[in-house]
Amino acid sequence: MPTPTRRKPKIGEFLVSRGLITADQLKVALIEQQRWGGRLGRTLIELKFLTEPVLTKALSQLHGFPIFDFVASRGAIPHDALLVLPPETCEKYDCIPVDLDRKRRTLAVAMAEPMNLRTLDELAFRSGHKIEPFIASLTDVAREIRRHYYGENVDAQPVGQVGSVANYNEKVFSFVGPRPQLTGEAALAPSAAIAKGESSPSISTVELDREIRRQLAALKTLVNLLIEKGVLTRDEFLDRLKHGGDDFSR
Repeated sequence: MPTPTRRKPKIGEFLVSRGLITADQLKVALIEQQRWGGRLGRTLIELKFLTEPVLTKALSQLHGFPIFDFVASRGAIPHDALLVLPPETCEKYDCIPVDLDRKRRTLAVAMAEPMNLRTLDELAFRSGHKIEPFIASLTDVAREIRRHYYGENVDAQPVGQVGSVANYNEKVFSFVGPRPQLTGEAALAPSAAIAKGESSPSISTVELDREIRRQLAALKTLVNLLIEKGVLTRDEFLDRLKHGGDDFSR
């Protein structure tokens, strides 16, 4: 008789089993996720129940993806790897190429969600390469996009500087080598507008998305407080939202 396959725990169950969050914190986060949508991990971070480094390590252990360490790599991402994916694609899928093997036609990519099979398939299609996924925090990925595609001077934090996962032997990878110097057109940010000589945007799509997330988290907190205080009901809020908030434009 075949041995039944053991079900892989969900990230919330895994975090509770490792003592990284409490069962009550998970319940609160699940309620918030059901109410507002989004990934559970991001919800836990927004609620300050968890830090990004801890979540990244936990996801690495749960799903088996190695962590990519940008600090150990000293920013040495090959220029030809960066050219395989444009910044717009990296911002859309929260990823950045970190190495390229032309012989094997394999592109190593650091990603916030390497467990997303649709994203992996899309990146393989767009790049024409087999994708070798690594995991990295959303903050790290956004920072490295700004550094390598838009030329911003940003500092990286070592992997695991904040928080830890109990009894965890993480696989941390990095590619060390001199950072290539870009010349000519390659020295410009690779978006079409910038390549034509236009000025670099002052804020990237990733930064804008992060600001929207922060504003949304503040709005959620305010609405929840108003509902708890009896100032308005959930139905009243949803009705106003449905009609586009016409009264607010007066």
